[in-house]
Amino acid sequence: MKATRLVRLGLPPFFAAAAALLFCPPTATAQEMWNYTCSSHSPVWEGRVTAMDCTPSNGAPASGEITQPFQVNGGEVMNCSSGWAHLPDLMGKECGPAPMR
Repeated sequence: MKATRLVRLGLPPFFAAAAALLFCPPTATAQEMWNYTCSSHSPVWEGRVTAMDCTPSNGAPASGEITQPFQVNGGEVMNCSSGWAHLPDLMGKECGPAPMR
């Protein structure tokens, strides 16, 4: 088979797939990061933060193990990668200051 014929046979399906990707709406939306607004939190010590009098938002759990990244706002905003909630108090692990926006 000639190369031009192979190209002609392959291009229509390629263009159809590309058009489908370009013109279809996204199926999933990005979720906001879990957030806890607290009256205060301790300084970071060995990557851990303890916060008091917290209120969850954006679907953050009120009790149990926290298995995804979340923010703690207790004056200074901290990002943590995991932790434990037993509201009104919580403990975050692998925490550090949130990047400036």
